[in-house]
Amino acid sequence: MMISRKVQIISRAVGRLSFSTRLKTHHLATGASGQHCRKPLALLYPFSNHPAPMQLFHFAHSSEEKKQDSATKSPVTQSLADVGEVSTIMPPQVTLAKAANAGLLRGQRSSAIILVSSIMGGALLSFGGSMFCLVSGGTMSLIPSLPGLHSLLGAAVFPIGLSLVIFTGSELLTSNMFYHTLPFLTHAHRDVNLKTLGKVLGLSAIGNFIGSVAIAAYASNYIFLADPYTTWATAIAVKKTSLSAGTAFMKGIGANWLVNVAVYMALSSRSAGGKMVSLWLPITTFVALGLEHCVANAFLIPLGMFSGADVSIYDMFSNLIPVAGGNFVGAVLFVSVGGWFTDWYPARARPEITKMWTRRHIFGRKK
Repeated sequence: MMISRKVQIISRAVGRLSFSTRLKTHHLATGASGQHCRKPLALLYPFSNHPAPMQLFHFAHSSEEKKQDSATKSPVTQSLADVGEVSTIMPPQVTLAKAANAGLLRGQRSSAIILVSSIMGGALLSFGGSMFCLVSGGTMSLIPSLPGLHSLLGAAVFPIGLSLVIFTGSELLTSNMFYHTLPFLTHAHRDVNLKTLGKVLGLSAIGNFIGSVAIAAYASNYIFLADPYTTWATAIAVKKTSLSAGTAFMKGIGANWLVNVAVYMALSSRSAGGKMVSLWLPITTFVALGLEHCVANAFLIPLGMFSGADVSIYDMFSNLIPVAGGNFVGAVLFVSVGGWFTDWYPARARPEITKMWTRRHIFGRKK
């Protein structure tokens, strides 16, 4: 009898523990009962469709809770909540919060993880660069009569690379220039420092370069073995390294402005199809206009060198360094600072929205 009683007590305890665990898991995964996701996994990979990042605003989940919240919310707050729940596109303030949280949390990863993810990111972007060379090199006959169409055809396939990077959660130096500078403006009260920024950007640059050069070597030996592709690859390398430092810098600004607008647009979309279309339009634009992207050039210039272009390592870095500088300015000035000034800063200045930007609402706890 005593043994049976003990078994019943243990069974009930296990059942309660199991129920409690499931309940906590449900809350963490869905933000049930108005609680916010406390696990950083969904924020580490901001393009995930995980619902947790959508709980940055305090949205109700049951019909009764919605009625209660509607009575207490101001019209501005209620309209933002309705947009966040119904629309397939997140409001700008939520998108910025998601990007800023991602920058904070991704910076806490180990150096090894960042480096390996960056190698993968450089390699994946280079596959998009390979498609660009395939289409552009194969349609060189259009250049004398239809140069604009030739540029558009090659540019239309280049976004494949960034799509691969975004959907796999890989690291890209040029998007990290946005992710890891935005928290300096939005979350200055937290652990934001130049050391973390330098670590992430430095490892991203090294990893992206390794991955890009590796795919360039692979493509030159196994894919682009003869004309017209080798001719196109050498011409691109010579053209890029012939730019002056000032021109390369200025073209770099425009390129990464558009790249991070693409990242921002994809981040604001809730659907995979929406993310892909968001990526395609700005990336196609920057490639068709002939702007300069340091990670893309880290593939295209070595590919030309491996194909026989008369370009030295010094010439390559004479292009990559000013382009990277321009990319940094484009990301920080026009996307991080621009987004903060137009969307985040006004929201903080308005009382009905300010309460939604506390540490408790964004991070789930007070530090």
